[in-house]
Amino acid sequence: MSTHKRYLEEKKTIDLLLHEGYVIRKVTEKLDGDLVEFQKGKKLEMHYIQNPDARKYFSAALLSRKK
Repeated sequence: MSTHKRYLEEKKTIDLLLHEGYVIRKVTEKLDGDLVEFQKGKKLEMHYIQNPDARKYFSAALLSRKK
């Protein structure tokens, strides 16, 4: 899979969860990706984000929601 295609898929997942009202609860950083926990009420979704651009994208989304 191309790098750009992986980025688009991971970005789509992040956008969908945030749009549905999930919030980023916890991020566990690893060398080859980040394990991101999204929470909505009692529901918990965990996604492994590997693409560097998608990692920057969710970081920016996290910072913009904190303001």
